[in-house]
Amino acid sequence: MMQQFSATLLPQGTPGGPPGPQGPPGPQGPQGDPATQTPWAQDIDAAGHQLNNAGGIHVNGDVDITGHYYRNGVQLSISTQNVVTASRAANTVYQNTTGKTMFLSVCWNLVGTAATLSLLSDSSNPPTTTVAQIADASPQSFTGQLFCLVLPGNYYECSVSVSGLALVSWVEYE
Repeated sequence: MMQQFSATLLPQGTPGGPPGPQGPPGPQGPQGDPATQTPWAQDIDAAGHQLNNAGGIHVNGDVDITGHYYRNGVQLSISTQNVVTASRAANTVYQNTTGKTMFLSVCWNLVGTAATLSLLSDSSNPPTTTVAQIADASPQSFTGQLFCLVLPGNYYECSVSVSGLALVSWVEYE
């Protein structure tokens, strides 16, 4: 049986929020939202035990959360699809400045020219780590698609070995 609990999550030091790092709750026990009598998440764990003032939620078992995950105010789930084809070019370095991991999808029309497409991404500028690659050795024209994840702050580039290839789409999911 899963034990349920309720907590109001408020930033430390905000009005109505948990106290800042000045010390643990007073002798009256765990503190919480006075209006609802709900303890702050930093005050209890799923078993109802008081936590230290460092805060945190400790759960053994399943967690079912409705809503979004945030870390330092940045939503962690992918919530935006940006079609940026018109503003992107081959062999050009870009940087992920979103503060979260980005999913990248690029699609090129390979025209039977023995071309190689490579996605590179890492923390250096220019990036040197190949994370996805496709090579066209046939005389036939086809469309090739590459996918990769770009970590926050990392640089990324779509390297194309020959000129004259047509960019079909460049989509960044944040």
